[in-house]
Amino acid sequence: MRVLHLITTAGPHPYFEHFGTHTDRGRFDVRLATLGPPGALHRDAARMRLPSVGFDAHRRAGYARALGALVRYLRREQIDVIQTHLLDACVVGLLAARIAGTRVRIFTAHHSHEIPLHHGWSLSEVDRLASSRLANVVISPSEHMKATLVMMHGLPADRVRVIHHGFDLAKLDPGKVDASAIRRELGLDGKIVLTSIGRLYWIKNQEALVQAFASLNAPETVLLLAGAGDSAALDALIRSLGLESRVFLLGNRGDVPELLAGTDLYVHPAQAESFAMVIVEAMAMGVPVLSTPVGIASDVIEQGVSGFLAGGSTSTALSAALRNALEQREDWKSIGSIARERADLFPAERMVREHESLYLELLPRP
Repeated sequence: MRVLHLITTAGPHPYFEHFGTHTDRGRFDVRLATLGPPGALHRDAARMRLPSVGFDAHRRAGYARALGALVRYLRREQIDVIQTHLLDACVVGLLAARIAGTRVRIFTAHHSHEIPLHHGWSLSEVDRLASSRLANVVISPSEHMKATLVMMHGLPADRVRVIHHGFDLAKLDPGKVDASAIRRELGLDGKIVLTSIGRLYWIKNQEALVQAFASLNAPETVLLLAGAGDSAALDALIRSLGLESRVFLLGNRGDVPELLAGTDLYVHPAQAESFAMVIVEAMAMGVPVLSTPVGIASDVIEQGVSGFLAGGSTSTALSAALRNALEQREDWKSIGSIARERADLFPAERMVREHESLYLELLPRP
């Protein structure tokens, strides 16, 4: 069975790494493609021995030409299943698949959690068109995202299949990572370390987290913020609150397991998520997690047992949740142990097998 994954741009992503590692290649010919030109994803595909192609659309003005090239590719290669990722690739890819007569067309809802927050009628309508009219089925990475799709786009619940993301849990082993390295690097010995990882972006809500942190009467705590993006506004907020010695902007980090190993409490303040992979990554490292009720959080976090759920994403709600978590600090070790057990439910191989089962259900073969 020939399966094409189409995404908008060519940045690397562990999601596709798992298909390269765990696909049953005797039954499935998996390929990767981008609307844009080749890049890191294609180099990863070559390393994983997965065929890949880029359709060289540097911007949306090039999508019409990419659409035609994709139609020809789908027909020539006799692709059985196209699975699309991110809004632009979903629209162009699913439309091309309809034209080409590709039988199974899958919309993957990595991005749809953000649609309601933009309050854009046209954006919502495009997303609804792709998920309801162009796709045969929608894959949601969490029950929370499924509920959002059903409510936002009116999709029948049985057309939305939940397949949780998977993880290479062997790389997220607290017993194999130096927990003190990041503390030595930043001079944090003796401190209670709170960490939040994510792109610096208003939906990730770091400003509300900094404001909530400022309200705490806990001088022994520090907050680490890691992630790529424009940090100017966040840096100005930190300075205006006099938190330069307690809140650290680390930029993009390539050592997430080490960063989590040196963390006492992971905090995820996002306004919306389709899944929030870093929540499971932190739990796998045995770190208690405090999160807003987004993405996978409500499925894996039991209040005060496997983590902490904030009542919302405002600075007030985050402040109350942080105070509550700090009051239960003596329980963090046991909470982290239970969190690790729950993270074990998300192996990468399980994710790939569930995708393969869905492909076979939608396009059975003799």
